[in-house]
Amino acid sequence: MGNTNQSKPFRLLLLVFLLFPFCVSLAQTITVKGIVQDSAGEAIIGASVTETGTTNGIITDFNGNFTLPVSSQSKLSISFVGYQTQEVNVAGRTQLNITLMEDTKLLDEVVVVGYGTMKKLDVSGSIVSTDAKVIGEIPSTNVAAALQGRLPGIDMSQTSTRPGATMQIRIRGERSLNASNDPLIVVDGIPFGGSINDIAPNDIKNIDILKDASATAIYGSRGANGVVLISTFRGEANVGPKVSYNGYYGIKSVAKKYEVYDGEEYQDFKHATINDAYKDKYTALEQAMINSGQSTDWQDLMYSNAMVTNHDVNISSGNAKGSYSFGGSYYNETTVLPGQEYTRFSLRTTIDQEIGKYIKVGLSSQNSYGITDGESAGMMNNIITLSPLMPAYNDDGSIRKIPTEGHTDRYYNPLLLKDDQLWQEKRKRYSTYNSLYGEIKFTPELRYRLNVGLSHYQENYGNFYGSDTPYKDGGVSSATVQNRHYTAWTAENLLYYEKLFVEKHRVNATLMYSAEQSEFQQSQMSADDITADYSLWYNLGLADGAKTISAGNQDHYQRGLTSFMARVLYAYEDRYALTATWRKDGSSVLAPGHKWHDYTAFSAGWNINNESFLSDVEAISQLKLRIGYGQTSNQAVNPYSTLGGLSQLPYNF
Repeated sequence: MGNTNQSKPFRLLLLVFLLFPFCVSLAQTITVKGIVQDSAGEAIIGASVTETGTTNGIITDFNGNFTLPVSSQSKLSISFVGYQTQEVNVAGRTQLNITLMEDTKLLDEVVVVGYGTMKKLDVSGSIVSTDAKVIGEIPSTNVAAALQGRLPGIDMSQTSTRPGATMQIRIRGERSLNASNDPLIVVDGIPFGGSINDIAPNDIKNIDILKDASATAIYGSRGANGVVLISTFRGEANVGPKVSYNGYYGIKSVAKKYEVYDGEEYQDFKHATINDAYKDKYTALEQAMINSGQSTDWQDLMYSNAMVTNHDVNISSGNAKGSYSFGGSYYNETTVLPGQEYTRFSLRTTIDQEIGKYIKVGLSSQNSYGITDGESAGMMNNIITLSPLMPAYNDDGSIRKIPTEGHTDRYYNPLLLKDDQLWQEKRKRYSTYNSLYGEIKFTPELRYRLNVGLSHYQENYGNFYGSDTPYKDGGVSSATVQNRHYTAWTAENLLYYEKLFVEKHRVNATLMYSAEQSEFQQSQMSADDITADYSLWYNLGLADGAKTISAGNQDHYQRGLTSFMARVLYAYEDRYALTATWRKDGSSVLAPGHKWHDYTAFSAGWNINNESFLSDVEAISQLKLRIGYGQTSNQAVNPYSTLGGLSQLPYNF
């Protein structure tokens, strides 16, 4: 017995040594290479490949490939926005081919509806949605340009070809002759008072657009023109540190020139005229061009290739309790005409953090600095109307200042615009839009949320037009300086209740009280006959000519809005949904006695495809019948327009 007991430790130790090589083989590290594709066989760029249970991970390259050292018996988690997350056992393999399937439930189930989200099956108002994948398909200055002509019922028009120009957005047409027809833009739950150019398209995760009155009534006096709800990217929970880069560079050129006469055609035209005052009549400069057989193509001289480029870098990470995201981008665009350029620098930050089991806080900050050069520069009239027989250059190769010399009309050479010492126009805009939230969960069904928004932008504009430019045609020089400041704050108190009864009846209720205020200020001054061209617009007090401070170019206002809102949704078995909304707004810009108004909306939806009699019909994936009623209004009128005001008018005594 004694010998047997003494041999037990020896046999146990021997067993450990025998198993040790096997344990080592299980824990050895191997390098796994692979490719991540979608169901169509297209490479997925930027997919996250992570060793499960660790922070060891990487993202796929431009060809969908990845290389990652992992434990030979580990699992890999592969994920990408809009696709189902997939886990793969490595099992000692060093080469993996992974196909991700689109997660239609993730893309379609939940939409933003204003002050919250709803299952898409429950939405009975008219809403159109899109996501980052669609937005990123077309490189553009702003998201409106990227979505032009791609959303039903949404008209996005380009009103200017200058770089950095904003798009005009109209949802189901125009509704007012005097007030603004622009839709309300809401970014991360806070009404947005800036320009759409202040938001880099790469920062946007998805967009939901509320179109009809039953959907927009929740925004009351600001919902008449529709509502654009923008959600920006945030860090993801339980995802290790991830660095992503997105960039492009493009060349722009004139697709087709205006059809105008060349030198010979212009001579034929003047010879064919029946007006003897113009028939075969040429200035000395034109006659010299005819004798030399030369002709000027003003479009060729003015046009040049333009470029557009964008670079975006983002860093994000998250754990079970919180996440963060930091990023920055650079955008630059020029045009085929000289002097026009738009540059934007953007910085963004998001932080979400849980504190214990019941409290969650977070913030979002969008900051941008934009520079627009030559926003009103336009010489197309000169370019296409100048005679092709007028010389662009002197004999020594210098630019001929006045090619129309000897002509009744006096025009300066548009090539002078290429000299930025003769003229400049610049707008600098700094903007910051910040939102903070705090959330308390009282029960699994009941929670309170406070949203606070703080916004500010500042614009500095100046222009200088020298005497020897096509803008002045030899007249006295002029300059203008303008400054704008805008600040706004918003506070929203929200109470949410959501509960599912007996697995069939779903109730969702929202209560809100909010207040907001904004302030705007503008000042402007102009002067003629600038003493020194190089001083531009920076010291108009030195000008020798008239100095003008027009009352019509100065502005200051404050406006405020106080609101109460309630919304109730009842849904039954993902087949029937009823929504009722009430809102009461008090606006400072409206006339006394009419500042407060109540807005109501009702809508109902029937998901017919979820009925049993259509369960076997594979040709119908979604069929919904909906009906709705809603009331909205437009309080986007100029402040104090209901009151008497002062204006400046000239009067001769």
